[in-house]
Amino acid sequence: MKTKNIAMILTLALTAGLCQTAAPSQAATPKLSAKKLTIKVGKTAALKVKKTSKKAKWSIVSGKKNIRLTAKKKTSVKVKAVKVGKAKISCKIGKKKLVCKVTVYGPIPPCVVLTQSPIVTASAAPTQSTAVTASATPTATVAPTSTPTQTPIVTPNYEIKTINTPGPVADYDCLQVEPAGYKSYFNGDEGVIGAPWCKEIKFFGTDIWRNEIEQIIISDSNKVPKEALGQFDLSEKQNGSVMAWYTDKDNDGKYEMTIGQNGGVVANVNSSYLFSSIKNEEENEPFLVGIENLDTSHVESMRAMFYFSKDGTKEFDLGDQFDTSNVKDISNMFIEMGEGTLKKIRLGAKFDVSKVEKQSGAFEYTGKPYELYCYVKDDATRQWFIEHAEDMCWYIGFYTSWDYKPGYNDYIVNEQSMGLAGMPIRTHEPTDNRIMAEPAKYTELPSKDENGYPISYVTDAKRYYFFGTEIKRDDIEELTIETSCKVPEEVLGQFDLSEKQNGSVMAWYTDKDKDGLYEMTIGQEGGVVANPNCCYLFCDLSQINGMGNLYTSGVTDMSYMFLDYGANGKNNALDLEDNFDTSNVKRMDGMFAHLGAYSEYYSLRLGKAFTFKGLEKVPLLIYYNTPMDLRGTVYVSSDEVRDYITKTIEGQSLVMYYEVVQEVRMF
Repeated sequence: MKTKNIAMILTLALTAGLCQTAAPSQAATPKLSAKKLTIKVGKTAALKVKKTSKKAKWSIVSGKKNIRLTAKKKTSVKVKAVKVGKAKISCKIGKKKLVCKVTVYGPIPPCVVLTQSPIVTASAAPTQSTAVTASATPTATVAPTSTPTQTPIVTPNYEIKTINTPGPVADYDCLQVEPAGYKSYFNGDEGVIGAPWCKEIKFFGTDIWRNEIEQIIISDSNKVPKEALGQFDLSEKQNGSVMAWYTDKDNDGKYEMTIGQNGGVVANVNSSYLFSSIKNEEENEPFLVGIENLDTSHVESMRAMFYFSKDGTKEFDLGDQFDTSNVKDISNMFIEMGEGTLKKIRLGAKFDVSKVEKQSGAFEYTGKPYELYCYVKDDATRQWFIEHAEDMCWYIGFYTSWDYKPGYNDYIVNEQSMGLAGMPIRTHEPTDNRIMAEPAKYTELPSKDENGYPISYVTDAKRYYFFGTEIKRDDIEELTIETSCKVPEEVLGQFDLSEKQNGSVMAWYTDKDKDGLYEMTIGQEGGVVANPNCCYLFCDLSQINGMGNLYTSGVTDMSYMFLDYGANGKNNALDLEDNFDTSNVKRMDGMFAHLGAYSEYYSLRLGKAFTFKGLEKVPLLIYYNTPMDLRGTVYVSSDEVRDYITKTIEGQSLVMYYEVVQEVRMF
């Protein structure tokens, strides 16, 4: 009975549940914060989409010349009014599309009272009676006429001035001179009229302002594509040989401007302001593309050429076709370019300063403070830059340096670069790939001679193998650190030295002089990233090339890193170069033990990025197993490093064995 009752109750419950009607769930409908916006030219308004967590896709449907979209976020965007007119903004969320209408207005013009001709009403014609008819001719009324109302002409509230003036027309087809027509957009009370930061420059005298352009592309063709929003003849002779056209491929209201000429664009003798005031806010997108298609061999003036242009990239490379052999004026050439972000400018193989007469302010406030470096083609160019550094404002506001790369093989940092100790001159791009730790596989030397007498070694009694291979390190006569992991065909053997064993760090060896000793190379794209554990990394070696291609900023242990370096008497000098960063190193025990043993003199240069600030304890950097008739000089870059070592000589601490340190000298 109980079982039947339970079954009946369950049946009734299920039936009741099925009979219930669920309340319909209605998803919230996304909507814009405003369906219409009215904005004054130069002002910005925010537009948001509500009641959604999905990402909105913003674009300009019409009126792309009138507005610009900036600061795009997941559910919001900023609308900047650029030109008087109307526009439409599309906001797409999934399959739903929302539209906002925008009206852009300019300054309200002064009240204009128009004079009109008086309304003229024609008088009725007199009635003439004839003998035959008695009916009168009806009065004809002439329609009133008036002078039509005219739309007043609104004069802009700014004056366009030009900075640049054309010179004689060339006898060849080339780009015209940029007149750099500008307006000052601060009032006199708000800023100094005419100061660089108060100018807004037009693009070659057109109606497009340069701050509306996010990228300039130099093309080797003057054919204008169908999808272009507009085009201009920029040839000096106005014969169509150099054309410009613009697009807005990402629908953000800022243009991609292309300048094209068949075979490449020939720059004008006066190329002042050519690439000025271009700002690209897109991540890692350059403001200038295709500079290799620009022929600058005729140019004499590059004044303010890259004035105030910037993007989010960290490097700017002029390439090896940018010819300045006839340039006389580079004043303000890079002023404020890449301000806050730029870290490296590479001027290329044809950047020639032999004819330069004017260079004032060429690098004033350029790039990122304390981190900008300029790479030039040779030492002669570097010396010229050093000589004119003050005039070019290279040191105003920033702590910077010139590097040069002779033969494009090895960077050499000039001695006047003021990199602070602990601050690397260059850093590797972020990567998880790095060299493995040296396992320090070794074999013991005999402890007794053939007569059973103990042998005393000046150096370590162990002989180490190269990363666990069968090659002994003292069979390597030269080690080179390279910026490429591509193994050449003529090698005798190769090894994968990457920690992940993915081929990102390779080593290979040759014997070019057939003497039974090897030339060993370790390579990684962009430079070799050192392992945090660098113990024994360069032990038992006698020569290292390309030390500047080793990135040590992540290293924590350098114990015995150069153990027995040059101990075979073949090399008594070690230069760590200026990229050798020890700011995170905690241990340096025996780092240079037995350095230059069997030599009468040694030289050790620690470099500008060498510091002791991260050490957990005072190390004994240099020592020998037996008393040595050896003296050496240690070169340092800062008082901090010098004082740390000098205390050793005074017996206050034990950094270097005092009997073998002749002097500590600043370089």
